[in-house]
Amino acid sequence: MFGFTAARSRRDGNVAREIPITILIFVVGFIGASGLFCSGCDSTTSPAETAQWQTLRSDLDRDLNPAVSGANLDSLAAGNVRFTLDLYAALLSGKDEAADANLLISPLSIRTAFAMAYGGAREQTATEIARTLHYELDQEQLHPAFNALDLELDARNAPASEQEDPLELHLANAIWGKLDFPFHDTYLDLLAINYGSGLQSLDFAGAPEASRQVINGWVEEQTHDRIKDLLPPNAIKPSTAVVITNAVYFKGPWASPFNPDATADDAFTLLDASTRTVPFMQQAGAFNYAVGDGWQALELPFREDRQELAMVFLLPAAGQFTTFEASLTSESLVAMLAALTTQAGQVQLPKFSFESSFPLSETLQAMGMVVPFSAAADFSGIGDRSLYIDEVYHKTFIDVNEKGAEAAAATAIVMNETSIPEDFVFTANRPFLTLIRDRVTGVVLFFGRVLDPSAG
Repeated sequence: MFGFTAARSRRDGNVAREIPITILIFVVGFIGASGLFCSGCDSTTSPAETAQWQTLRSDLDRDLNPAVSGANLDSLAAGNVRFTLDLYAALLSGKDEAADANLLISPLSIRTAFAMAYGGAREQTATEIARTLHYELDQEQLHPAFNALDLELDARNAPASEQEDPLELHLANAIWGKLDFPFHDTYLDLLAINYGSGLQSLDFAGAPEASRQVINGWVEEQTHDRIKDLLPPNAIKPSTAVVITNAVYFKGPWASPFNPDATADDAFTLLDASTRTVPFMQQAGAFNYAVGDGWQALELPFREDRQELAMVFLLPAAGQFTTFEASLTSESLVAMLAALTTQAGQVQLPKFSFESSFPLSETLQAMGMVVPFSAAADFSGIGDRSLYIDEVYHKTFIDVNEKGAEAAAATAIVMNETSIPEDFVFTANRPFLTLIRDRVTGVVLFFGRVLDPSAG
């Protein structure tokens, strides 16, 4: 559940409170958070500590045993693969610097965040979101499927044992709304039943910076401080009405860890054929492996006693990376994964750690999601027709070493309210001239001046 420790119904959420963030206790998605905080705050009062806070939530409980067919879960997984490669290709084609840079995305995080937005989308807005995100199920089936998937992934967590470190996989959802925005009870029900979440209202208009710090603090908490500053300065504006956030955190030990003493520096060849000296991890044994025309695939599972989660490495033939990358499809990827079989071999992998961060609005619009970012957007299932998506922020982190892998991701969908642009200010607080005219003929009927409005 998500909210104050004292249970609140949707009818209890009408009173704004001014509460230090440090005393709030949340349980978002599958994990308990010790409270929201402002990273880096000293003993002085931060903007986040004085942010007005209001909790709105349904009085319905999360469905912990959703009736979801295997076919629907398969549809969700297949759509995830298709969206993964669509977004990956779009990012490469839309950002010149991405062609020669490390890149990491979390399709699960993005699709989960958008599923919550999709729950309030209608008409063409819903159609474009579903088409772009590859939601093949209708609204009545999609949200229970996401719920079932989250509950299934939560079962992957394993505590530490005498032999192995813990395996952690946490997903968290939170929706942040403008104070006094008219959220529909049906939307609050959808969040509670399928996403285990309430809706947290903040004073976006009066305290945008404090609100940004609160949301960023929540993301940092859910990702073990791996994702910082998801929302950059000025991401929250007075016109912001809704922010939908999802966070994913993973940390797992290899089923067969690498011996740090075997790690040795060697050359890594870049796309331009130049080389870099980097540390390579090494081990020999039995691994899931496949080879095809111009590629090799390796799978390394996590936690010897579980092995339900694994990391896959796809290695194109020398000099063929660009061709391989451009030709990769969801069908070919699925075929490569299906070809993995246990074989004896020797593995050499570079250690690596990096972050990726980018706004997604331009990319998603190029992929066909146009109306949701315009004044014609229809998110009336959330509240009124005034909402549209202003920006989507996505940030990821990964670290791969001898012990295992750690990865984190967060997505924020920032929704603003449509309004008439204010390009100027006209304040008649001094003497002025005035006239009445016929606009068709141009005849001036009256003309004069006002020196003192109070004079009779």
